[in-house]
Amino acid sequence: MAVQFVKFVGLSALLFAALSDPASARRHHKQSAAQATPETIAPKILPKDAIAVSLAQPGDPGTVNLSGLNVNYWDSGKVGQTPLIIYSHSFGGCSSQASFLTSELAKQGWLVMAPDHSDSACGKFNGKEKTLSDPALWDETTFLKRRDEMRRVYRTLKSDTAWRNRIDWSRVAVMGHSLGGYAALAIVGGQPTWRVDGFAAVLALAPYCEPLKLKGKLGDIGVPVMVQGGAKDEIANPGQIGANGCFAQTGGNATYVEFDKAGHMAWTDANNTAHGNITIYAK
Repeated sequence: MAVQFVKFVGLSALLFAALSDPASARRHHKQSAAQATPETIAPKILPKDAIAVSLAQPGDPGTVNLSGLNVNYWDSGKVGQTPLIIYSHSFGGCSSQASFLTSELAKQGWLVMAPDHSDSACGKFNGKEKTLSDPALWDETTFLKRRDEMRRVYRTLKSDTAWRNRIDWSRVAVMGHSLGGYAALAIVGGQPTWRVDGFAAVLALAPYCEPLKLKGKLGDIGVPVMVQGGAKDEIANPGQIGANGCFAQTGGNATYVEFDKAGHMAWTDANNTAHGNITIYAK
């Protein structure tokens, strides 16, 4: 399918497309350091009986234990039901590593839930399950705990009355950085045995997608996807671009945005090179 250029599309737009326009389209955009200008998305109309339970201010952080998992979250502060993002951090990272983005998404009306995965070390090396630099060694069991932990968060939120009534379950997205980006793409069908139904859009931030390109089913993804990459990212970017790259293989409504000065850690609080544009495009 021919590549098209797009001015702006974020998570709200991806969910809007998922709910209102099932036609597939492919978009590719390179973003320079100049700030982008977001478009306006029609607001969600809440039902009359929507539950109003949040007393938090938009963007407020919190921590909760969900079925044995430590989960950091950022509250939308909204009255009534709110869309949900489940965020998966990078290998050896931690759930709070992108607070610049998770907080801003909450201010835009999202409830963001981010578990600390089993490999979480908040930047401290704790060994590797398999060689990250050799995707040929991977199979559907590699980092399978990621799938189980993300699924546990989703199912626990849906079964717990206090959380369930706060969430608009027709607008649930998954977001992840690096290995978390791999997990986000895998869980919507990029890795068939990982599929968890219920996610309506994906935001993959510098995803390590080589294993999915070699052995996955990226073409089977049927929900809208935005992939964000960095021109200076030597870890994830090479696998994204080109005729045989992950983006070219991804099915459905797919968007790729590349930030010209961003390295692999630009999607964390440790490097603010492109935070402004990352946030604008994400939301």
